[in-house]
Amino acid sequence: MPKESEWHREVRGKIERHLKNKNIKFKSSHSGVKVPLFIDFSDTSRSNQLSDADFIIIKNKTIKFIIEIEKGAPTPKKLMGIITAANLSTAYKRQEEKFKIQNAKLFIVTGDKETNKMNKPKSKKLEQYHNIKKHLKLTKGSLVGFDILTLMGKKDLEKIYSEIDSIIKVPLRKEDKMP
Repeated sequence: MPKESEWHREVRGKIERHLKNKNIKFKSSHSGVKVPLFIDFSDTSRSNQLSDADFIIIKNKTIKFIIEIEKGAPTPKKLMGIITAANLSTAYKRQEEKFKIQNAKLFIVTGDKETNKMNKPKSKKLEQYHNIKKHLKLTKGSLVGFDILTLMGKKDLEKIYSEIDSIIKVPLRKEDKMP
């Protein structure tokens, strides 16, 4: 696993604190455990692993949210690769623990400490991200939607928090709460 940048660690920490404060069951690949997403449960070998997510959020033994944090201004090709890998993945399995991925929402968080390259006058990154969201239609897969969120201020994570909270607000079953 590549070394985590300071910006990535800061964003991950904010998301992790929010999830812990709300007592939401999640897994994070930066807590010393990988979060591998596979094509299916029948073969969880490395050849069928499509992604190692930054976060998965679980409700009723099903993954409902996947969060990927990407420092800087990722290319459309990189973002579409993340979206496709998440959409094709149907299973998380680590040792004896397994969850299916079904009707999940993917958040891709982009940015960096300097409020990033996207604010430069000639940058077309935000337009490119808007076009991906507008034109990429998900068909047959585990995702019901995705969002590309570019952090440009302190309140930007609120969109993720409110959406997660609205889905997870239904009383959690005992096995979905944090230990």
